[in-house]
Amino acid sequence: TFRDFIILRELGRGLCGTVYLAKYRFTDQLVAFKVMRKQKLIDVGEIRHAVREREVHATINQGPFIDKLLHAYQDKWALYLVLEYAPCGDLFQAMNYHGLPTLQDAKMYTTQCALALDYIHRCGYVYRDLKPENILLDVNGSVRLADFGMAKKLDDGERAFTICGTAQYMSPEVLTHRGCRFEADIWALGVLIYELCSGGTPFGADKDSRQELYRRLMHHRNESMTFPPWFDADTCSIVKSFLHEDETQRLGYGGAFSLIFDHPWF
Repeated sequence: TFRDFIILRELGRGLCGTVYLAKYRFTDQLVAFKVMRKQKLIDVGEIRHAVREREVHATINQGPFIDKLLHAYQDKWALYLVLEYAPCGDLFQAMNYHGLPTLQDAKMYTTQCALALDYIHRCGYVYRDLKPENILLDVNGSVRLADFGMAKKLDDGERAFTICGTAQYMSPEVLTHRGCRFEADIWALGVLIYELCSGGTPFGADKDSRQELYRRLMHHRNESMTFPPWFDADTCSIVKSFLHEDETQRLGYGGAFSLIFDHPWF
């Protein structure tokens, strides 16, 4: 229960809840303690996402490079998730503080994210929220993918039509209401590699209007994509392999996600 934990400080705050650094009273284990107020969830229409996060964790909790759910419970005021604590923060914070990772580290982060996504996909879920802010780092610098409120279970042939996630990481099929499958995560992986290697996303920055970002995405053509001059040939190739406007042409399409590791960039 709530009384089993000592709240130490706030780690982050979102639309639906607050995450605290907490200590388990009986073992001194540090955890990330996520509190989601029920009334707030009702007010912003996010009850479904909060419940989904718990359900997704129940399925994928044993996967590689995934932030583990330790406990979940509720009372009449709130839902509570007790998660592993990642002492080194997230990849977004690390890039702001330390600058761009080396190419070797960028490959390590991408590989670990890809292994996590491969497991999530094999469990039947599309993640839909890959971005540096959701990539936590443990004490060894290894990835822990977090925040599964946007994940959706897909049946054979089913597509997810809700427009959700971070605009800079959304795939064209999401923006055009065609619905997405697992290939939307492959697209996001390409955006992540580009950001890790350049410091920005390929279709716009936070300061750009959403309309301008959408316009660039809608006019994106894989064959005419350009890159910063310091990108080597393999980096350009892997990004283009993932950022194809036609999802059927993306490397790893159709359940062949493990094929991405055959690319020479890895």
